[in-house]
Amino acid sequence: MCNRSNAAYGGHTSGFRPHFGRFGRADSPFKASFQAPVNIVNKTDLYELEMYLSGKSREDFNVEVVSHELTIGYKGEPAAGDTQKWVRKEFNPGAFERIFLLDDFIDTELITARYENGILIVLLPIKPESRRKSQRVDIS
Repeated sequence: MCNRSNAAYGGHTSGFRPHFGRFGRADSPFKASFQAPVNIVNKTDLYELEMYLSGKSREDFNVEVVSHELTIGYKGEPAAGDTQKWVRKEFNPGAFERIFLLDDFIDTELITARYENGILIVLLPIKPESRRKSQRVDIS
């Protein structure tokens, strides 16, 4: 994951950053009608990405890594024949896609995902040789 300090993520080094803007690629099979909120936790040996997606079907998710891009998409369709006269509509069951760049220190072969209680959890393990080790520095 890109190891940069980013003000959009509270100024902390997050290791993640969205790629190609907020709405995915123009050539994507997913139409971006929704921006899923994401939490990312830096743990000792992995990053845990949590995406809030209540009311979705696990079978309609697409999680894939190509090169150094992690793509998370959902191919659900809005309800057909929706004739409601919405006063306000802040969520939509339609399709979306989010893309994240991954650094070389993520072991892409061991990435796993699960969907529970409306949250898609993607575990991104850090290669053992890439984990930062603390070192005591003597003061002279």
